[in-house]
Amino acid sequence: TLSQKSNIPNSIRFPAIISDLDPMAKEPVRVLVTGAAGQIGYALVPMIARGIMLGADQPVILHMLDIPPAAEALNGVKMELIDAAFPLLKGVVATTDAVEGCTGVNVAVMVGGFPRKEGMERKDVMSKNVSIYKSQAAALEKHAAPNCKVLVVANPANTNALILKEFAPSIPEKNISCLTRLDHNRALGQISERLSVPVSDVKNVIIWGNHSSSQYPDVNHAKVQTSSGEKPVRELVKDDAWLDGEFISTVQQRGAAIIKARKLSSALSAASSACDHIRDWVLGTPEGTFVSMGVYSDGSYSVPSGLIYSFPVTCRNGDWSIVQGLPIDEVSRKKMDLTAEELKEEKDLAYSCLSQTLLEQNFHLQGVRSVKAFQGFVRIRSVFERSPNTVLQPLWSL
Repeated sequence: TLSQKSNIPNSIRFPAIISDLDPMAKEPVRVLVTGAAGQIGYALVPMIARGIMLGADQPVILHMLDIPPAAEALNGVKMELIDAAFPLLKGVVATTDAVEGCTGVNVAVMVGGFPRKEGMERKDVMSKNVSIYKSQAAALEKHAAPNCKVLVVANPANTNALILKEFAPSIPEKNISCLTRLDHNRALGQISERLSVPVSDVKNVIIWGNHSSSQYPDVNHAKVQTSSGEKPVRELVKDDAWLDGEFISTVQQRGAAIIKARKLSSALSAASSACDHIRDWVLGTPEGTFVSMGVYSDGSYSVPSGLIYSFPVTCRNGDWSIVQGLPIDEVSRKKMDLTAEELKEEKDLAYSCLSQTLLEQNFHLQGVRSVKAFQGFVRIRSVFERSPNTVLQPLWSL
């Protein structure tokens, strides 16, 4: 069978803050990876098993979840994990059942999603992913460990995370995030290459907004460590035209460039960035350093509340905080607003898809046995399409 049950009692609750554990007697942390048989999952699970995500002294139990058609490939990944004999890997759950996959997990990395295929409309892709994340949210809501931390990787990552939040209300909003660390790391890499310095010497770039080509890679607060101390990136690059033009477009379009080169989407870099995201979230960011995370907006920097938006954050004791008080110039303001607008459009589209799904399910359950009833259904659906947020109202209030 695909599933391998752990012999650890269900009564054990793993700590929310992993770094508080005694290094000599740490209990395993359960980490869920959805879409684990895919190429990102295949790159990610050995990194987790080797300690790259949670630390070189933190045992883990991997929960790998995928769809039934991927069951055989998933079992192959499980066999390879066993063959690799990772000392930190204390168990593997490989399953196509969402409840089994989500049970007791402390960290969930949501890689699985429905990719856009040739000829598909944006709404079709959104509708598929709304359905996937609604169902996975329900499983996490009921079966994950208390204080489970969730990272959404699958695109559209920001909006998938928002849907997950809506359908897992008992998971604190601060525990649901999406991956923009990949874009953040791409920006660090471009500055490193331009200045011929180690990437570890570059810090505090910012990705604002959506994990899409509308994102705003911002270097106005970035610094580079030099022999004479930290220097602003703009001062060292000495080429504002490049920083405000080619640099931004390169980071925005890097995913497409990799697809063109590899004929496959980013996998190794996405997996590595997911590890960076969780590691800093759980173990903390270095003093004086901030990173980019897609998190639930509280209105900071005049970003509308209710969006999952990428901000600069610092992390401490298992919690993130948005870096406050950074000066924002007029050019940056426009770019930040543009990506926020795209996220609002995605949110409306997602809620429209969700409204249609809920209505169709409702009428399917009741049985549409007459033309008149069906016509009424069509009229109600059009109301939702004109006003997507109506989804938050009970069906019987229409």
